[in-house]
Amino acid sequence: MVFVKYPDVIAAESDYSILDNPVKVFEKVDGGNCQFRKIDGILKGGNRSGFLDNKKLGNFWFLGFHNWLYSNISLTAVPEHYVFFGEWTAKHAIEYLPEFTDKFFLVDVLDLETGKIVDYKESATLVNRYSLADINVLRTLKDGKVSKEEIDEMMAGSDYY
Repeated sequence: MVFVKYPDVIAAESDYSILDNPVKVFEKVDGGNCQFRKIDGILKGGNRSGFLDNKKLGNFWFLGFHNWLYSNISLTAVPEHYVFFGEWTAKHAIEYLPEFTDKFFLVDVLDLETGKIVDYKESATLVNRYSLADINVLRTLKDGKVSKEEIDEMMAGSDYY
């Protein structure tokens, strides 16, 4: 079994040159970075550092994710060449609205056949195509060229807390 780590993300506040190109902007959901996929027909969950095991399940972020993962029968429809990356929200410093607490928020999907991250709109389509239940797809705040000032304005509120 090969674990696939989520790629590093360039944050605009550390490198504003990223804004020289068209970008997709989403609200940053602050949770536990996690993933799920199927390997040899078996559903596997992981966090940023590896597949979940009993030691990692002691962390409050991932026990809820683990329970959701293995009780959500719809996830068995995931083809083996996709890795679904997300954030798992749990009660912590940021208090999400009850309907967004202990939930999986889709961040990206990696297609192992191409080795590329799937466009986010297509990722959301995959959730529907395979009838994956209880997955929150982030609302796109901006798609295209964006300025630092526009990003600052978008940070004024939240859809989730």
